[in-house]
Amino acid sequence: MTLKTMRTRTRQRSGLLAACGLLSLALAGCNAHDRGVTNAIPLTSVEDRHPILQPGEMSVFDMPIDRLEGRMSTRERTNLEVYLQGYRENGAGPLFIAMPQGTPNENAAVRRVGEVRKVAYQVGVPEDSIVFEPYTPYAGAHGFPVTLRYQVYKMVVPECGAITQDLAFNPGNRPYDNFGCAGQHNLAVMVADPNDLRRPHKEEPRYAPERNRVLEKYGKGELTASQNNQQAGGEIADAGK
Repeated sequence: MTLKTMRTRTRQRSGLLAACGLLSLALAGCNAHDRGVTNAIPLTSVEDRHPILQPGEMSVFDMPIDRLEGRMSTRERTNLEVYLQGYRENGAGPLFIAMPQGTPNENAAVRRVGEVRKVAYQVGVPEDSIVFEPYTPYAGAHGFPVTLRYQVYKMVVPECGAITQDLAFNPGNRPYDNFGCAGQHNLAVMVADPNDLRRPHKEEPRYAPERNRVLEKYGKGELTASQNNQQAGGEIADAGK
């Protein structure tokens, strides 16, 4: 191997090492970049600018507890089931259960809360949505009930028409504040049940008499309403020829 060849290989290795070093620095710079920070313009949705579904008032259910209170009566259990079903359908947030402490009926209240938990599980209330709150009654209070409460949703109609921005100057191409307000306003007026905006409406029981009537006709070979409509359409089409 000549001296010239050795120098050539040394230069090649030095160049390769330098290239690897630059590549490592570049990768390190990319890795140090915060992926959560971008230069994109943060946009707000129309639901954020003009919310129409908001938590409303509290629904409260008191259960008076006697010192020697036994198990829940059938009537008390039925009322509790109706209330818990209302929470499942209309509740916003957790279900709070407040029980007295330091009172003559504290032990009975603890037993009642255990029964409430069982009924809530049977009705279908998730365990992680229940929040227990022991409370100390104020001086002079009486009764010391176990209290259930939850917040319900309500529809809020937004006020539209307030345009305080210069719509002719919008270099960021962002939606102006009043954009979409009219649609939200009309939707809030039309929706009767706020829960329809939270989840699909549950399936209701079928109308049995009408279904039985149609199946009975079908079994006898008689015409059903849908078949009558199809024939009527055919007659109109024939008349137009």
